[in-house]
Amino acid sequence: MRADEQTRRAVNEVLIKMAQAVANKDIDVFIKLFSNDPNILTIGPEEAEMSIGPGQLKERMEKTFTEAETLSLKYGWTSIKANGPAAWVASHVYYTIKKKGQEEISLSARLTGVLEKIDNQWLWTQQHFSVARNIEEGIVKALKQLEAEKAKAEAAEAAKAQAEQTKAAAPPEGPAKAKQAEVKQAKAAEKPPAETKPPPKEKPIEEDIFYELE
Repeated sequence: MRADEQTRRAVNEVLIKMAQAVANKDIDVFIKLFSNDPNILTIGPEEAEMSIGPGQLKERMEKTFTEAETLSLKYGWTSIKANGPAAWVASHVYYTIKKKGQEEISLSARLTGVLEKIDNQWLWTQQHFSVARNIEEGIVKALKQLEAEKAKAEAAEAAKAQAEQTKAAAPPEGPAKAKQAEVKQAKAAEKPPAETKPPPKEKPIEEDIFYELE
């Protein structure tokens, strides 16, 4: 459902403030754009970047801001739709980050999310960043990895077979060596068994807290 002009302007203002907070690495301004609801869900482009609740989001973004020398977030095409106190956004964004001691990285990404009007203020309650990837390149990379693993396994089998052939071709051990081996085995048998220590007690696993998404 198309958002009315007032809603579009208000949501646009949230997007602008978020880009400014990212560029300024201002965690206080950034986190105020999100609801305090413990069930809010935010997902970033990296595997470990999923946060439930504003606390986890703040911790994740503080880490990002600390590690980065410079950050920028710019918007391309953007769609804003709404129905009553809920609005949903989709945007093509350009995210640039330069971490300390590393080269600058620019990502072409997609932003989708939901905002709710809470106490007359539009706030994020769900947000997802994803990076566009070339599926064909991903398939080629996966096939190359499988071929490398297959070649490694074949090389290991060949080495094992060669070792067995070398062992079979070796001349049998003489009587002196055989006698030495028997003596060594006999001495090993005379040694008392090593004292076995009981396994260490496992530490209790702390129960993780998961919020139920409504």
